[in-house]
Amino acid sequence: MNNAGHLLPNPAVGALCMQWMRHSNKPGCKCAQGELHGPYFYQFVRVGGRLHKRYVRQADVPQVRAAYAERRRL
Repeated sequence: MNNAGHLLPNPAVGALCMQWMRHSNKPGCKCAQGELHGPYFYQFVRVGGRLHKRYVRQADVPQVRAAYAERRRL
């Protein structure tokens, strides 16, 4: 399945970032003791001066990284 429709346009102008998350207030969760959830990957792109953030599924990370590498190569 092609997931290109889920990605933001033009990876040359954005960034793929890894983030770790913490719930706001779940006392029984592992993150309440400091063990964060993740990693989660997000694609950040500025469109019209505004920063947009889109979740990238773990299975799509190699494809997005390859797109960024190809844009840098060109």
